[in-house]
Amino acid sequence: MKKFLFTALAVLMTAAVSSQSLEILYNGQTVDGTVEIEVTEVENFQTFYFDIANISSRFIDVLVKKENLNVLDGSENMFCFGNSCFDSEAPEETFHIAASDTFSYDNNGTDAFHTTYYAGGKFGKSYVKYTFSNNMMPEDSVSMIVIYNSEAAGIGQADENSGITVYPNPTTGKFTVDLPETIDGNSTVSLFDVTGKLLFPSSATLIEKSKDFDITNYPTGLYFINIQDKNKNYNIKIQKN
Repeated sequence: MKKFLFTALAVLMTAAVSSQSLEILYNGQTVDGTVEIEVTEVENFQTFYFDIANISSRFIDVLVKKENLNVLDGSENMFCFGNSCFDSEAPEETFHIAASDTFSYDNNGTDAFHTTYYAGGKFGKSYVKYTFSNNMMPEDSVSMIVIYNSEAAGIGQADENSGITVYPNPTTGKFTVDLPETIDGNSTVSLFDVTGKLLFPSSATLIEKSKDFDITNYPTGLYFINIQDKNKNYNIKIQKN
């Protein structure tokens, strides 16, 4: 009987240790491993809030670890909770979640857990892993991989009123960028692939308001043209067939 009781107690203890007490939610939906976020601006920092739920009957002091898996060159990211923000991967500071409570923007305002991401002016994807763990029981943890996707920032054509033309589009390799009189003639144009890699050593300057480009030797697929003058930034996609 004693052996049976000891075995049963061991099983219960193991189950308690192995049970997951934390849950991540984004836009009200449970994050099951991976969440992809559309980054709509490549030239500015953007903020994204996540809810961290304590689904256990005891309070938890939560530690967060960040791991950059594969990020765009020139991009930056950090995470914040409370009054603290971190770009380091494993800060020792914790945040407290009461039993059966959710640490969220609705409950905690800007103190809630959030990430900030800057694409560095690039179009492409960055992969960052976040792990939330019980400070008293590290094996009680949950992780998510956030895919920051700035490809869509360049998919829309430039403002219809901008007057910028790119032709032919699609192209087999050679194309021309024309600027209207309303845009500074000293503008610069940069071409990126879908990974955010700059394809030319430096930005070309559109002094004469027209510039020819040749991507014949590059693979077929989607590319992004970034045009910047002293007042505004424009993003246009071009398809190479």
